[in-house]
Amino acid sequence: MLQRRYNPEGKSRLNIVPGLLAVILTMTMVMMTALAVTRERERGTMENLLAMPVRPLEVMIGKITPYIAIGAVQVTVILLVSWLLFGVGVKGSFMLFCLGTALFITAHELTVSKVEGSGPGKVQSYGGITCLYGCTSTTSLIKEGTAVTVKQTPAKHFHFAAWSGDCAGTGACELTMGEDHEVSASFEEDPKFALDLIKSGSGQGIVKSHPSGVLCGYACHTLTASFYEGEEVLLEVSAIGKGSAFKGWSGGGCSGTGTCAVTMSEAKSIEAEFR
Repeated sequence: MLQRRYNPEGKSRLNIVPGLLAVILTMTMVMMTALAVTRERERGTMENLLAMPVRPLEVMIGKITPYIAIGAVQVTVILLVSWLLFGVGVKGSFMLFCLGTALFITAHELTVSKVEGSGPGKVQSYGGITCLYGCTSTTSLIKEGTAVTVKQTPAKHFHFAAWSGDCAGTGACELTMGEDHEVSASFEEDPKFALDLIKSGSGQGIVKSHPSGVLCGYACHTLTASFYEGEEVLLEVSAIGKGSAFKGWSGGGCSGTGTCAVTMSEAKSIEAEFR
């Protein structure tokens, strides 16, 4: 038989009031503290603070002390309101309760970035920290003990190469915030293959491709374009010269006179014959 040791009568105020306290403390003592530190980094003033004749720990204490004081005031107000209006008091050690609220200020830095010279891609993780395609690095504070999964999304025609820093390889990057962590992602461009177009015969015509890359006019006889691995290229005759006729495709698995569809798994050579 299942028995509830906390709030056995199921009174909603005994669940909502403590939960509201946790939400308010999270917003003030974790999120606002994280924003204060992140703002210094974004403005480029964190280096100036660290260059001052004070230790980094003293700088951090100076940044978080106001929020600790605000949190203490909030705790006091919430406890008074919960006792006076809802009849929800504190049982047990009040000192232990105060120490428990201090856990909301215990957080660590998580920095996600992209390796210098890396291709475009998106790196993001728990807590809304996101480094978009044009971003190189971003930092956020995350609560002590939080399990974090950092994810990557390469841009089109790029692929994820590897993690570096506190993660390695190409698998999932999973961290537990027991200390500061820094993770970098590397993106590389997909390989390309050459597509050679050869126009043969005595006739004239214009051949173009989709996606763009091939546009061989009347005076063109040969043309080479590069396309990404796995990309499907459609070749078509867009115009035929006066007195000429298109006889068909050959090479690269194409034949007939319709559209030539080629998947770039290797270098290919396509011939278009006009007479």
